[in-house]
Amino acid sequence: MTTLLFIHAAATWTLVGLIWTVQLAIYPLFATIPAASFSAYHARYTRAIGYVVAPLMLVELGTGIAWLTLAPKTRAAWVGLGLIGAMWLITAFVQVPQHRRLSLGHDPALIRHLTRGNWLRTAAWTARGLLVTAALSATLPTV
Repeated sequence: MTTLLFIHAAATWTLVGLIWTVQLAIYPLFATIPAASFSAYHARYTRAIGYVVAPLMLVELGTGIAWLTLAPKTRAAWVGLGLIGAMWLITAFVQVPQHRRLSLGHDPALIRHLTRGNWLRTAAWTARGLLVTAALSATLPTV
């Protein structure tokens, strides 16, 4: 169980670091890309970030389901899986459609909306990181 939670925590904290990077650095930089080159830049960004995010999110989901399966009465496992579900839904139904619209061209208002809306995922992933850390530390032997 400890190994599973360690892998889960590693995936989650990698995603926490990534979402904060996106929130504080990448999305704000979208506004500075010249309109003429924005579509090409955005296409490269979405393709590249997908290769990073997709495997991590799949590992986080798989280990989150396994955690719940191995500890079905653990409230943290249920809350954690609920947060994963919420983030997947927000990503699929809010962020991805906004990125699809941005693929058509530079839109300062949409970039602001994307950046502001991403705070919800940033907060949820940060909460997951803290939750998983607390769960993992509860399984470690005291020294």
